[in-house]
Amino acid sequence: MRLAEALAAEMDRRGLVAAKENNQSPRKVAPDPVLSELTRSQISLIQSSIKAGVKPAALSRQFGITRAQITAVLKAGA
Repeated sequence: MRLAEALAAEMDRRGLVAAKENNQSPRKVAPDPVLSELTRSQISLIQSSIKAGVKPAALSRQFGITRAQITAVLKAGA
């Protein structure tokens, strides 16, 4: 307890403000704008097609989605 008192006294002497306890909930991660353009069925289709061996370039051409969308789905599913 003496340490806490000494610390508080020294911080007052130096004019410092004590750090507040972090009572906030963890910051929510904003949804990826690239992924928000895809439906759940499209995301499932991309994941299963990649697992089946279909190349991302072929998916992009066949379904009219960008490579960035395919990459975002694969990163989110990992």
